[in-house]
Amino acid sequence: MVVHGKCGIGGYTTNFFRVKKLINVHSYAGGIGTVHQPLARSDLVASKIKDWLSDMPNLISRDVVNDIQCDHGVMPLIGLDWIFLKGKYKGILLAAIGVDVNENIFPIAYAVVESENTLSWTWFLELLNEEFCERSDLPALIIVLDRQKGLQAAIKTVFPTSEQGYCMKHLANNFKNAYRNSTLTKLYWKVACTLYLSDFDEYMTKIKSVNAEAYD
Repeated sequence: MVVHGKCGIGGYTTNFFRVKKLINVHSYAGGIGTVHQPLARSDLVASKIKDWLSDMPNLISRDVVNDIQCDHGVMPLIGLDWIFLKGKYKGILLAAIGVDVNENIFPIAYAVVESENTLSWTWFLELLNEEFCERSDLPALIIVLDRQKGLQAAIKTVFPTSEQGYCMKHLANNFKNAYRNSTLTKLYWKVACTLYLSDFDEYMTKIKSVNAEAYD
């Protein structure tokens, strides 16, 4: 996925492309995509806030959020998934989760439904969206999912401006089942986790040398 956009609340515009090459050009400030650009982890954010407060003691939290978003292209992220309930009470558990600044997963919302389909996901997301509508300072969401068609349709209905990303573990399982090659699976994870363009190109070339179909 290559995201083109501009900083500012409500000012994000995006396009999606098939992931095959990493395009190292972005319109965000701060040089996103350069090999020396650090991730917006809690220690980095804390150091920036410390520097800002020394010059602007009246800085408010919303200003911090806007600056971090502009410097690093940070957008709110939630994950959506489901699981069968196999205990005394049957059904399907739908869940929305988030990740805090310490990279810990925490639940945002959950519900038990009779079946996992577009209708149940739409109902769940509409309730979730009622809470997000109260946060006018939030830009478009990034929603991570497992490519379930019913969920994809519900997201397009309830969160039409959101970005959709796919769970790398689910994709890895599909990749593993399709090619049944441990070398390819390891290379897949190297491609998925690398932060550097040179490494990305190197691992993609290795995948191509092992299996051209997997590369495509």
